[in-house]
Amino acid sequence: DIAAALDKTAEAVESTDIQIANQFSM
Repeated sequence: DIAAALDKTAEAVESTDIQIANQFSM
């Protein structure tokens, strides 16, 4: 289930990047 863990990590990083981008855009 390493692939599943990597998928979750990628999703977490992606959502975090989006949140940071939203903060900067404001």
